[in-house]
Amino acid sequence: MKNKIKEPVRITIQQLIDHLKVFDKDSELIFGSDELSFSFYRTKRRGEKLVQIEFNETILDGKIISHSDE
Repeated sequence: MKNKIKEPVRITIQQLIDHLKVFDKDSELIFGSDELSFSFYRTKRRGEKLVQIEFNETILDGKIISHSDE
């Protein structure tokens, strides 16, 4: 089976806020699962109305590659 390039998934900031507002403000977030997760790096403006959330890792050939110095 060939790898399919997936289009970026985009949601609005308001949609993200709506999902998060049901949680306490001191709740922690994980990006992925307890066993396999990404670590938050930063947010970056990519256009007038486009913000990218960046992680210290990327996926390459189905494997997570870490870019941090840890």
